[in-house]
Amino acid sequence: MSKQGHKQTCLNLSVLGIQSKKEENTMQYKTMVTWMDRGSFASGTRVNYESNLRNFLVWKRENGGKFADMTPDDLIEYQKKARRSLEEDTEFEIIDELVQPYIKSLQDRLREGTLGSRISAINSFFKFNRAKLPEWTIGRSAGVPKVFGNLPFKDIREVCSNSSSVYRTIFLCTYMAGMDRALFNHWNIELGYKSIEDDIKRGSKIIVIKSPGRKKFKNKLPFYTLIGGDAVDALYKYLENDRKMTIDRFFGGDPNKATAIFYNQIGTPVTGKVLTEY
Repeated sequence: MSKQGHKQTCLNLSVLGIQSKKEENTMQYKTMVTWMDRGSFASGTRVNYESNLRNFLVWKRENGGKFADMTPDDLIEYQKKARRSLEEDTEFEIIDELVQPYIKSLQDRLREGTLGSRISAINSFFKFNRAKLPEWTIGRSAGVPKVFGNLPFKDIREVCSNSSSVYRTIFLCTYMAGMDRALFNHWNIELGYKSIEDDIKRGSKIIVIKSPGRKKFKNKLPFYTLIGGDAVDALYKYLENDRKMTIDRFFGGDPNKATAIFYNQIGTPVTGKVLTEY
């Protein structure tokens, strides 16, 4: 790619609120680390929150006015001082001059749920750094229709039937177990094949999936979900055929090197992100 083309690509990414590879590592800042530590977020939530806040910071550098050159640490310190100030409306400055203009700039391009995720990440960052932003709301753009999750069962069945073996198995397992993207990542990558190995060796018709729990109960109380029926039948077939071929092709036939349950066609573990975009 030419220098001019690369420059244009970076510009387009900036306009869309997406971080380019040259952007700074936000986790170098104390307030970012504090946010993640105090929040105790699930792995999927952590990734989404960090990405959403990074997009906000990229936008801020170009459009943030007096806040443009502030680091995440600077923003938190500013809001803490504003909350202690006796001047009227001082604590609303970041909301009025930074956050609301940022969200409004996205209203015509992003749907309500996506906007809500951006807002939630920003509010969470300030909240867990003891610099909570005032309550505020922003109206939904009339030009963006609301989307309802009304995919009928017959369409879900058709998606499963027309998918490859690995994705058909994943769809059946996640649908039966009620897994979201974060739990699927936890099961497939963090727990991995070892978590189902004993059940598979016994030929069990019910597979137990351990969950870390959510929010204040995360890693404190045991949570479980189950798969059986068509999902387990598909899982056994996948393990016997596709996964064995993956081990032979990418891991030299050594099953101990294949720690995940599901692998894609290039021999890397399937992630929840890829699953939702399949």
